[in-house]
Amino acid sequence: MKKFAVFVIIIFLFTCSLFGTYTRVNSLGDIANPVSGEISYLIKDDIVDIYFNPAKVNDVKAFIILSSFNLQNGSDQNEKENTFKIVNGIISTTNVTSSKITAYNFKTKTGILIPLKSINLFINYSPEWNRVKEEISFDSDISTATNQIIKNFSDRNIMRQLDFDITLGFNLFDKIKTGIRVGTFNEKYNEYSINTDGEESKKGNYIKNKFLVGAGIEFSFIKNIDISLAGDISVNTKDESPLKIEDGFENSGNYNYNTTYNVFTYSFLENEYKYNLRIIPELKLKNKDFFRFLAEVSFYNYSKDYTFNPKLSLKDYKIDYFNKNKIILNAGIGFNNSLRKSIKGIYGIKYSGLIKGINQYKFYTDKNDPTSYNEFKEETKDNYVGIFTGFDIQVTKIIYIRTGISQGLWRYYEYSSIDEVTKRTVSRTITYYMPETIFTLGFYIMPINDLTIEFNFSNNKDWDASNITTEKMRIIDNGKTTETQDAENYDFNLGLTVSYKF
Repeated sequence: MKKFAVFVIIIFLFTCSLFGTYTRVNSLGDIANPVSGEISYLIKDDIVDIYFNPAKVNDVKAFIILSSFNLQNGSDQNEKENTFKIVNGIISTTNVTSSKITAYNFKTKTGILIPLKSINLFINYSPEWNRVKEEISFDSDISTATNQIIKNFSDRNIMRQLDFDITLGFNLFDKIKTGIRVGTFNEKYNEYSINTDGEESKKGNYIKNKFLVGAGIEFSFIKNIDISLAGDISVNTKDESPLKIEDGFENSGNYNYNTTYNVFTYSFLENEYKYNLRIIPELKLKNKDFFRFLAEVSFYNYSKDYTFNPKLSLKDYKIDYFNKNKIILNAGIGFNNSLRKSIKGIYGIKYSGLIKGINQYKFYTDKNDPTSYNEFKEETKDNYVGIFTGFDIQVTKIIYIRTGISQGLWRYYEYSSIDEVTKRTVSRTITYYMPETIFTLGFYIMPINDLTIEFNFSNNKDWDASNITTEKMRIIDNGKTTETQDAENYDFNLGLTVSYKF
């Protein structure tokens, strides 16, 4: 009977195809930060650890089946937004824009960890579906009778049907553990957009392929101290040739599509490269308490390779994100301790900084010569400091509660754009005080030994937390403030994780 029950559980985990990502870590307060968009890895978790260091697969001594569900409502953009222009020092109601966004993100994660004495294997399959509907309205001048409201509707769908990776660990020595990870991803995207007059202004389809390889090592030469190092490289190739219509230069009315001849002005191939290097020392204390430290640097490069239609005009075309480079630094410290037998506490402080970000553009001036263009660039910096704390509380023999809060302490965003031709500079600085207050609440049950079913809820991006979040934003053009903005976000995240250890 017991073997039959185990068999039913295994079939349940795979046939449900439950969605999910790092639900257990999120429920304890370690939420993805706004700069790098990733959790800090300062909370110790057997499964999550494998994703940032393949060598950690050797620390798990049991056969595990994991499946989880995750539903996220909301997007990286503001759900509601109003922009006010400032003309000659006076706030004007002209040029008001607003947007309404409905975004859903569904993720699944199903994994198997198989310990094989000196070799350990973890297989992970994580398909994902993303749907974003957006409505943007532009009010040309609400103070006159000639006021015209222009609306634009767009619908975007992304499906990652092939999201597969394998981690292989080697536990060959007592003091050294190593591991490698290889993954492949395939993404399909489609988009359309129409304006107030019912005209299609954007349309796009693409297939994106990604390859990931990583490696890690863990040392335990010093008593009570483990030091792990990990690095990974991911390569993306996205071919949109010639399936996507892009916006042209701002206010020019041009798009990457000639409606007269029904042909594209250009097509392109995108390439992305990302390199990560992490160092994570752990200091083990008594009663399984420990400190975990993190230092990580990431380098990101993005570029487009264009093919132009020689029969069409390239005049006044702004080619977005021709080249983009980022250097991101993540650092932090986390402390896990046992307050009592039934309560565990987790605390951490983390920093994430976009040390340098450069976006390069090309602005074509000759309608027949794709080699004739002006260049200009943008530079961005973004620094964020936040804390988190969480508690794991045993309520009854089989029921546990997890709760956490992630609180930003400070964030400073700086942007500047320099036109290489006119030398005109536009800068923007945003200072956030107490940004991103995110509450999390979860509970899990263990109806039988080694079977864990966990539910959790979290709010993202200041949902119902605007009363304790303050923000200041200014856009400065040649030393004068020209624009202010207010925005609202209503995002939340639901998760369910099921795991069984043999």
